[in-house]
Amino acid sequence: MSEEAHNPDDLLAALLALMPQRQTTNGRHRLPLFDIVRAISTDIGWRPAGSTAEARAAEYMVHLWKRADVRFWVDSFPTALRTVPVVRAMALASVLCACFVSVSLWVALACALIGTIIAFHALTAARTPTVGTMAHSQNVLAIHKSLRSTMRRVVLCAPLDTFPAPYRQGQPRTHLLVATIQITLIVLSILNPLPALFGSAAVTIPVAWLSVLCTVYYVVMVIRDAVQRRPVRSAGAVSHAGALAVLAGSFDELSDLAHTEVWAVALGASALDSGAIDLLQRYPFDLESTFFIGLAGIGRGTLTYALTTGYDRGRAVDALLVEMASQLQADTSIEPRLTRQQSVIRPFLHRQCRAIELTCLDHEGLVPLQGSPHDTAAAVNAHILTRAVHIVVTMVRSVDALALSPTQLHR
Repeated sequence: MSEEAHNPDDLLAALLALMPQRQTTNGRHRLPLFDIVRAISTDIGWRPAGSTAEARAAEYMVHLWKRADVRFWVDSFPTALRTVPVVRAMALASVLCACFVSVSLWVALACALIGTIIAFHALTAARTPTVGTMAHSQNVLAIHKSLRSTMRRVVLCAPLDTFPAPYRQGQPRTHLLVATIQITLIVLSILNPLPALFGSAAVTIPVAWLSVLCTVYYVVMVIRDAVQRRPVRSAGAVSHAGALAVLAGSFDELSDLAHTEVWAVALGASALDSGAIDLLQRYPFDLESTFFIGLAGIGRGTLTYALTTGYDRGRAVDALLVEMASQLQADTSIEPRLTRQQSVIRPFLHRQCRAIELTCLDHEGLVPLQGSPHDTAAAVNAHILTRAVHIVVTMVRSVDALALSPTQLHR
């Protein structure tokens, strides 16, 4: 690296300079959006994180960038193969608590405390807990350089993999509430503030039964979770071949920006946050002059720009990007919605990046058909894909038109 790389942009330029150089034209692949959806969802199909099918999807994106004659490369990284439903760990802690409540309140308290900590961590943690054998995934990246001086950077991201079926019964906040109720009952039994209610004995029948009811809640959630997450081979057109098509279509239209460098990133193992985390660790993006636009689950439902639910730690969805999206609401029928869906941009928000996510949601705040056998190319509305491309292109051009330096953006 150059010794003159004193700031993040210089360092990023030095990292990119180490890659093989070749002449490119910043051209276009010019494939219809629905052809991209069909090629990924029908020809490749089900693409779990770290699988050979996900690698084939990466090869297809490489084919698109070769066809467009743009600068591209592939970053490989290790990733776990599956996620652990946190509710199972909470259920185990709750069962142990119910077993010990009539034997030793202090042991029951320790179990309830463990369950509460797990519930709180599931609510606020930056990454999805992972387990299982390690595999390798990859990010496929392409760049359109700005025509003149680069003042800012836009990173468009979409998942290479398919997401599992969403967990529709029970949410982290509900799990934390039940865990808090259980630990409160045990604490009240130990302190015994009202002897007339709790009796001289440390534990009473009402407290024991209420604690058992908390345990029953977790057991029911585990059973429903197992039924919901049973293996289903989804073609993944809605999750997320439509998003990859919008990524490619948007990148096609953004080769002529004056002051903005555009990155297109097909994220590997995004269901585990692994691709986004590797991207941020590998490239030192300037957090104030770089804008991340996540694309996920596009093709069916209501086209929205997703807002955070308020309890997730990290930076909120970027106000400037939200303002740009809201200005398009009348022309494109895009709506602001709170989402219950696992967010592609969550790792970016936790790193205090400027980010927004465009997605399609149903009335429950989830991507329609995700993880179901009906998630096929036939379920995708081509008009939604076209609208999404128009929204992305308009927002990026608005970023390029900003008459602000990175310092002024920060202010």
